Amino acid sequence: MSWGAPFGAIALDVAATFALSASHGFRDVRPSVLGVAAFLGSIYLVGLALAALGPSVSYAVFGAVGTTSVAVIAMAWPGEPATWGRVGALSLIVLGVTLLPIAGRH
Repeated sequence: MSWGAPFGAIALDVAATFALSASHGFRDVRPSVLGVAAFLGSIYLVGLALAALGPSVSYAVFGAVGTTSVAVIAMAWPGEPATWGRVGALSLIVLGVTLLPIAGRH
């Protein structure tokens, strides 16, 4: 369960982000309700992850993988350019999160 919680939180966070984008500033009720509910579920799962994995790893994974997921999905759809700068920045985020648990080992 320890890694299921942060990745479940990431999935809900990504879904919430796109739902709120589709709500057009909370003017469309269905995506607004879906987005808020998904964010609440995400917060709950982040709490479980913090208890199981500790804050440094769980929140870093949640933040970085969530941010990277949203950016990659947005760039895959038309309208968001996938420039070398964006791809490079996302690569550094992934590298940093990958190295964080390794750096904590003694």
